[in-house]
Amino acid sequence: MKPLNLTAGTRRFIEKHKLLEASERVLIACSGGPDSICLLMVLRELWPQTAAVYVNHMLRGEDSMREEEFVRKFCMERSISLFVETIHWKTVPGNLEEAARKKRYRHLAKVAAEHGFHKVALGHQREDVAETFLLRLIRGSGPHGLAVLPPQRGMYIRPLLECGRAEILEYLSDNNIPYVTDVTNADLRFQRNRVRNELVPYLQKNMNPDVVSALFRASRWLLEQRELIREVVSRYEQLIQTHGPAFALPKPDFLALSGSMQKALLRKVLEKADPGMKPGARTLEALVGAIAQGETRELPGFLKMNAAGESIEFVPKQLRIGVYEVDVPAEGKYSFPPADAHLGFTIRQLADFRQEAGVAFLDAECATFPLHIRNWKHGDRFRPLGLSGTKKLSDFFIDARIPKQERKKIPLVFKDEDLIWIAGHQIHHDYRITEKTTRVLRIDLLRQNV
Repeated sequence: MKPLNLTAGTRRFIEKHKLLEASERVLIACSGGPDSICLLMVLRELWPQTAAVYVNHMLRGEDSMREEEFVRKFCMERSISLFVETIHWKTVPGNLEEAARKKRYRHLAKVAAEHGFHKVALGHQREDVAETFLLRLIRGSGPHGLAVLPPQRGMYIRPLLECGRAEILEYLSDNNIPYVTDVTNADLRFQRNRVRNELVPYLQKNMNPDVVSALFRASRWLLEQRELIREVVSRYEQLIQTHGPAFALPKPDFLALSGSMQKALLRKVLEKADPGMKPGARTLEALVGAIAQGETRELPGFLKMNAAGESIEFVPKQLRIGVYEVDVPAEGKYSFPPADAHLGFTIRQLADFRQEAGVAFLDAECATFPLHIRNWKHGDRFRPLGLSGTKKLSDFFIDARIPKQERKKIPLVFKDEDLIWIAGHQIHHDYRITEKTTRVLRIDLLRQNV
């Protein structure tokens, strides 16, 4: 394979952003499309410890199976290790794009955790940055939200970010590398496709032929500014006080800061207090105003802010707690702040099974990773142990005499759409231990500081 600028540029990008260390193993998310196939081939050249993972969303019937078969054959012919994950849908949600993205990332994290990969590489490129920037701009995102698709987010890396779609297609063509085209990319029911196929071409034709590069540069500049703000805010982090699940700021010191620094520090506090919350510009503006007036405000997640005294306190709400969700890709201990608790997940042999308070034992062949934890939403149902049908979770709470103010704090463990354990209370009948069980998933409900 002849050397190309794209490969050298990718190497420089990885080195510049320190995306990979010499000893790290990298897993490439491969859909079979041009971007991910290009990423797979380039990283295979540059990095010896690579493998691929394909996630089949099972949403396009025969097209999904043909795509999976293509990736299997592609990797087998090139001796590339491949992991295949399948997403099962009991019901198709209204926000399909977001639900599919969430499930996909859960499966990527699961494979990485189970097989010892340090990083997961994603095939996002320059046009993806421009399209996401436009989508966020249309939705009213501020500077923080417009700093889209950073080179690295946790274990996820994006080595092709500075490559354009034309460069990727040229690389594949020059090297006779096949790929598949997802026909749903032309489906204008999806907002991203309308931006890609209608808005961007319009802007290129009527406003700026190089609008993709312009949007890319704007997003990178905002990303740099976001990192600069983080560095500046770090000087004020000593103001943040912790008291168990509560966080606080001294009000006089906070009010002495500039308005922009107040918002940046509030974002930092909220990142610590509720990692699942993504405060937007309007939320931060409202909080600054409420603090100046000494008011109390409820936040979208499980926190409320009280600024009536000399301290600005962020404490758990008793009522109207929002949805909080935690992914569980593999064994380990996971924090669930609404309950002021952790949940521990371990796989055991059947001989280790014994009933214990605050512990669930499930068939590990049914309750497979990835799992996730969240709190109650209206409409949740499950099949109680020993019953043939399902029951509304709200009815279960009433029968169990669980006070209303406590219901949103209870961790619920899910396998896809199945509620498999109401932590501390009841398991799903289909996930119970049976005579066929050989391995057990043990889930411990542990209060904080335990």
